[in-house]
Amino acid sequence: MPYGAIGGGYCQVRFIDRDICYITMCDAVGHDVQAASLATRISNEVRHWIFEGRTPRNMVRLLNTRTFNDLSNLSMFLSFIVARIGLQQGLVVWSDAGHPSPILLRRDSAQIEFLPSQNTLIGVLENCLDTEQEHVALINPGDRLVFYTDGLSEKRNPNGEQLGIDGLAELAAEDDRTLIVAGIKRGCVI
Repeated sequence: MPYGAIGGGYCQVRFIDRDICYITMCDAVGHDVQAASLATRISNEVRHWIFEGRTPRNMVRLLNTRTFNDLSNLSMFLSFIVARIGLQQGLVVWSDAGHPSPILLRRDSAQIEFLPSQNTLIGVLENCLDTEQEHVALINPGDRLVFYTDGLSEKRNPNGEQLGIDGLAELAAEDDRTLIVAGIKRGCVI
């Protein structure tokens, strides 16, 4: 759910056919018009790449090249994640550039998995891709995959303490509905 103030984040879920779903999230540094403009630009570019069927690794590379070449003199950086999910096979391929690690909750296990973030923030270096540019995971029926922005893990409890990534994971494992309620004000949850 969108927050009511200006910010530099977006989330999109796109199906290119009945089997393939892309999830992308971006969080531009800052909470101003400049960050919001960058997020809008990124959203539009990424939408085209999704319908072209580009790989997650390729999207991160293209996004970094364009951001670094066009905006590095403005110190505009962003975290970004793209996941391509094959629904029939249960195969998730993702590439992450400084974005918080997605949380994978297995239906048949109490174990919480954090999918690794493998690359540097977009726009910081000429080449943000690390040696492991992309990862692959299998998800099974009933598993839950949680994508979020840092705004959600930074929410505070009644004692004034930040939820944090571990607290967010515990909340997600306890009750899916609670997680959605916690994300209404700031952050994004799929």
